[in-house]
Amino acid sequence: MKNLGLLLAMFCLLVPLVWAQENMELDKIVVEASRSGDTVGCMNKEVAIITAQDIVHSPAKDIYQLLSKEPAIVARVNSNIKDTQIDMGQFGETGLTHVVVLVDGRRLNSPDIAGPDLSLIDLNTIDHIEIIQSAGTVLYGDNADGGVINIITKKGSANTKPSVTLTSEVDSFKGSKDGFALSGGLRSLTYQLNYNHQESNNYRAYSNYWANDYDSHIEYNPTDIFGLDFAQGYHLDRYHLPGSIYPGNIYSFWYGTTIDGMSSVGRTGINPFAISSGSTSDSHFDVTPHVRFEAANSKIEISLFTSARKYDLNSLYPNVNGMGNPSLDNYEKATYEFQPKLIVSTPLTDRLDNKLTTGYDYFYYMEKRRMNTTNLDASVNPEDIIFANESAQGVYLLDELTLDERWLMNVGARGAWTDYVFNQKQQAQHKFERSDTNEGFEGGLGYKYNSD
Repeated sequence: MKNLGLLLAMFCLLVPLVWAQENMELDKIVVEASRSGDTVGCMNKEVAIITAQDIVHSPAKDIYQLLSKEPAIVARVNSNIKDTQIDMGQFGETGLTHVVVLVDGRRLNSPDIAGPDLSLIDLNTIDHIEIIQSAGTVLYGDNADGGVINIITKKGSANTKPSVTLTSEVDSFKGSKDGFALSGGLRSLTYQLNYNHQESNNYRAYSNYWANDYDSHIEYNPTDIFGLDFAQGYHLDRYHLPGSIYPGNIYSFWYGTTIDGMSSVGRTGINPFAISSGSTSDSHFDVTPHVRFEAANSKIEISLFTSARKYDLNSLYPNVNGMGNPSLDNYEKATYEFQPKLIVSTPLTDRLDNKLTTGYDYFYYMEKRRMNTTNLDASVNPEDIIFANESAQGVYLLDELTLDERWLMNVGARGAWTDYVFNQKQQAQHKFERSDTNEGFEGGLGYKYNSD
């Protein structure tokens, strides 16, 4: 009985210490998705951080498996990582269009209804992931009404000797992954280089996946005032998709035949009328010059994020109409981003601090689709070409007040102007242009019951 009482007493003493230590660790994490450099403990939003330690100890083999463990996210992989769904805010089938996914601040979203392709980011290159579980429309505009996921990749450390890391993994279904990483830094220059190769046959028949990833990150800070960040990456993959299968055999009026279900081909089988294959290449360049200085009693930070990205997708449907007639599609996408930002932190009184974040976002998206389709009578239609462009501009302002380091208040607003152009050339000639203007607002009040 005495031993039980002693254990209870020790437990009561240790729990507050562990709680305080965890909070202190969380408070040190700067949430880059806040765009203000706020720490977790100073935000009026629900924020979850998947740390580097969480990733190392997780059994997840890709980002979707990692995100599926978070309570605010519904993420699932269907046949392989190229056939996935992600949802924040319980939007259901349209969830893909209600969450912004960023990689070091660069958008992966496209204006169409397709979701961001997270297979472009290898798990071994991620340092941590920030998840804001509420609307981020003021800071990021469209697609952010369900939440924001910001993937932060690994970076080198200053005054660190070169370090080489070799990784090798073996998985079920003939899966393997091999990687190489070089990291280090001088007094004013840090660097991180990563290369990863993976392949797997996956659970379903005809669902194999093969990918190469290369990325680099260099930071140059010659003085305490001026700095320059540079990031570059390239991704190449090849894959097969076995198509959906049904619990039982069904008759398809479109194909004019019976499609085998699980009762015939099992859970690992294929749908011979829906199988497809494809390849993806993606490359990007990001450059961010930044300046930090003090003026009067204010700390000022100015940054100019600039990004260019090119994405190519080729897909083949060997049996598009059930008669053995193939269909070949090619998607070419390019995006450009320019995001100047200003942060001014000023103590108004001994008790009241103010942080003002304002910026301008410019986003240009260009897509060209070439589609070769086949009719049921085996005749081939002329190649159809579709052009789609989006030019979006946004201005945002977010003001944050902190009273006695306990009370938190924030107000923000955003104005956005977007122009769309859609032009289809061949089969169904159609062109339209559209311009939209929208506004977004947010406000919050919080109290830190613990200083950490």
